[in-house]
Order: sequence, then structure tokens, then C-alpha cells
Amino acid sequence: MKSLKRLPGCRRLPVRGKRPRLDRVSPRLPARDLLRSGRLRAIRNSQIRSKVRLLRPSLQSKISGLRVTEKSIEYEGSLGVGEKVLKAAGLKPGQLILVINTENGERFETYLIKEPEGVCSLRGGAARLGEIGDELIVMAFVWLEAEEELDPRIIKVDKNNNLTGSL
Repeated sequence: MKSLKRLPGCRRLPVRGKRPRLDRVSPRLPARDLLRSGRLRAIRNSQIRSKVRLLRPSLQSKISGLRVTEKSIEYEGSLGVGEKVLKAAGLKPGQLILVINTENGERFETYLIKEPEGVCSLRGGAARLGEIGDELIVMAFVWLEAEEELDPRIIKVDKNNNLTGSL
């Protein structure tokens, strides 16, 4: 019978009537075995810290006072807002947003689509989380490096979803 080479992480398994075969002990090998086999390189903590960037979420824009004017369950799902309001807030269609319904306390994430001025529409599953006339707060976030700062755009709209001011 030929002798089999032992590899790190492998062991001989006795098989009745057949020659022994090598089998994996586990997909994870102890670090010292990996170091010996050359498959793992020792890395100092200082080397790791120099390459890792710390990111934190920060408020990019907030639109408060939006009133739901339309809702449609037969759509894939999104929130429609007028183009002027989107531009004033610095948001783009397709952007991920967090929506808070101040009437019932529901919170949900969805994406933006462009609508005619004065329209705020809940579509798809989000349409079940609000009624026509409910007041919404829309927030968008960005990830910034720890030392970066961003002044968020805060937009206020009236009961007809027209711009009244910004902070």
C-alpha cells in the first residue's frame, strides 16, 4: 500500500477493504497550521487599522410636512414626490429613503420617484402604511468618514406640498 502525504487539515480515514484515503477534518484550520503551510500571513493590528475606514451614517436631507395625496397598491412600491421638492432637498429619483408617518407612527424604507408638483403618492406595499391626508417626514442618509461633516438640507412644505422654506 502506498503511503499518503499528510496535508494540514487532513487525516487518514480507515475504509474496510479499501486503501485509506485522505479527508478534510474541517474547513477551518487552526491559525498556526495555516501559518506553517504558508496560506496565512501574520498581520499586525496597526496594519489593519491603517487600511480600515470608519464610516458613519449622517442625515443628508429631511422633508417635513408632506401630505399624502394619492395611494395605489397595484404598483411595485415607492414614494412619489414633486420635482421641485426633490431638487430643493438634493434628492434624486431611485434614492433610498426612510419615511415616517406622523399620523400612525409607521416607519418604512422605500425609494423615490418623480411626480407632478403638489403630489405625494404612496405606492405598492407602502400604500397600506398610510392614508390620504396623512403627514409624512422623509429622510435620506449618507455614509461619511469619521472626520467628515455635512450640513443636512431641511425642507418644509405646506398642506398642498409646495415649498415653504428650508433651514
